[in-house]
Amino acid sequence: MSHSSKDKNFIESLALDLRKCHIEPWLDTEEIRDGKSWLKVIFEDGIPTCDIVIVYLTENSINSKMVQKEMDSSLISQLSESGVSFLPYVKKAELRPTLRLDMQSLQCREWNADNYNDVLPSVVAEIWHSYLERTISWAVSQEKNKRLELELELARQKERSEESPFSRSEETNFRYIYNFLNKPCKLVFKLFEKEGAIPSHIGFENFTCTYLDLISVYFQKTAVIFEWYMLAHYITETIKAQGFPMKSHFDRYYGLSDDLADDVIINLRTFGFLRLSQDTDTHKWKDELTEKYYRFRYWLGYNSLLKEAIKFTLLETTN
Repeated sequence: MSHSSKDKNFIESLALDLRKCHIEPWLDTEEIRDGKSWLKVIFEDGIPTCDIVIVYLTENSINSKMVQKEMDSSLISQLSESGVSFLPYVKKAELRPTLRLDMQSLQCREWNADNYNDVLPSVVAEIWHSYLERTISWAVSQEKNKRLELELELARQKERSEESPFSRSEETNFRYIYNFLNKPCKLVFKLFEKEGAIPSHIGFENFTCTYLDLISVYFQKTAVIFEWYMLAHYITETIKAQGFPMKSHFDRYYGLSDDLADDVIINLRTFGFLRLSQDTDTHKWKDELTEKYYRFRYWLGYNSLLKEAIKFTLLETTN
């Protein structure tokens, strides 16, 4: 509330009435603490924190250097750009011609002790109206900023997607295959024990793993043909490298059960990782590894999903 100290009675009455309307006025006489700089508090802590600036123009305030600073045209322009409303009022109509030209172009209603109660309701309404306009403008601005951030994020995602070596359909397809093959399964080994030349089947060792673990063993090889007995051999070697079968004073060895063979082969064919072809010499059918198989292996590595070391967990041993 910009005013001359000589008009403090009018301004203090106004401040009291504004508080009754839940409007908190900022008055230099109340806000500036002892020993603080007037200019700093008014122009750095006061005006920038307000939603509305009221200037009460009288014979006293027009000649006040402080009020003149507060009515500076560049400051008014900055307030307008920040959404802060500037509400000037004159004590009497005769003062309007004495104002700056830019101030004369503004609506400056006459307001004094005689018409105080008549004008006050419209002043309160204008303050609340200006406040709501600024609040709505701020909310709209925030919403635009959020929308802009979302658009920028979508653009960045699109850019990353376009930079990916995999098409969108490949991403969807490989993600589905990955989730499917990551399902748990049981790996069963026949456990034999040999004393001398005679082997004895003494039970089973069951391991838990996923279909992807089984296939990943093959990923580490350079084969172009998929053969179950070779996969069984690779799996057995991996299991042995983990210290199985359990050591004893007899010679123990494994024979991998063929229970999983059909499941693995059917899955690989279903997902297009194998292609049946006939050997021209033997006329036997064989499963060739397709380009999609290698693309999927590349996709796993690209997304840091390719396991370098496959580990099988012992589930149970049965006799």
